[in-house]
Formats: sequence, C-alpha cells, structure tokens
Amino acid sequence: MNCPLHVKEGAEILLDYCSRRMDPDRVSEFRLHVAECVECRQVVEAQEAVWNVLDSYEPMPVSRDFDRKLWARIDAEDAQGWWQHAWTRIVGGPAIGWSNYLFNWKPMLVAATACAALAGVMIVSMPPAARPVDPGTDQKQLIERVERALDDVDMLNQVGVIDTAHPAGTI
Repeated sequence: MNCPLHVKEGAEILLDYCSRRMDPDRVSEFRLHVAECVECRQVVEAQEAVWNVLDSYEPMPVSRDFDRKLWARIDAEDAQGWWQHAWTRIVGGPAIGWSNYLFNWKPMLVAATACAALAGVMIVSMPPAARPVDPGTDQKQLIERVERALDDVDMLNQVGVIDTAHPAGTI
C-alpha cells in the first residue's frame, strides 16, 4: 500500500479509517501499513484522540424557556423602527453580532491609514512645480558657471595640480 500521506486522497483515507467508515477489506490492509509507517501512526493516533474527545462531548442542556426568550427577542427586533434596523445594520451591535455588520471599522481604519501614508509619500516625492524659465536668466547662469569653471582651472594650473600645456593623453 502506498503511504496515504504521500497520495492526493491521503487525508480522505486517514479520516475514513479514523471515523470507522472505511471498507472492512481495506481496514486490514491499512492497519498493516500503520504498523510499519511511523508518520501514519502518529496521524492516526492524533485523529483517534480527537474522535474520542468528540465522542465524550455532552452538549449543555437548553433551558426550558429558551424558545420563549428567542421569540421575545425576535419580536422586539421586529418592533424597532426602520431607522433603528438601518443603524444597527450599518454600525453593528450585539443583536446581529459585532462582526456581522456592513460598516466594519477595523478594515476601514487600515484602509484610511494606508491612503494617508500613500498621500504623504506622493506629496514628499513630487518634484517642485516647474517655474517659467526666462531665456535671459538661463544664459546668464550658464555664463556664470562657465566663468567659475575657468577660474577653478586657472587656480589649479597655478598651484600645479594640472598642466594645461600638455592635456591628458597628448604626451
């Protein structure tokens, strides 16, 4: 027998055995496999422990006036106005279960925080607005930059760091 843990239908085979729904002729073959396979034995023991706990479970008895209380609660909810139904449905409440309402606050808070963070990143990373360019100003700035660069070259030449008489690659 192939190990059920390594077969596609393995979980179904193990659950059939543990729930005692497996065919009797397959039970003996599976028991031989479980005796040899340590992994399957551990899974079967764990499943049998679960089934034993479920078999020993006894539900709590229902009170005698359960039906009366249930119908009274249903009638009280039906007696509410339409706006109370709408409000309870939107913001939730214990009558319908806090997690079963249309306007779930937790996901909305997460979404709002994510939107605020995204807006902040967009604002910070946006380039400044383009200013209108005056053609005369651009030429003046360019001329000033070239003059500064030439002054720097003269200064380096005087100090002896560079030699303008023999540019790089000509010697």
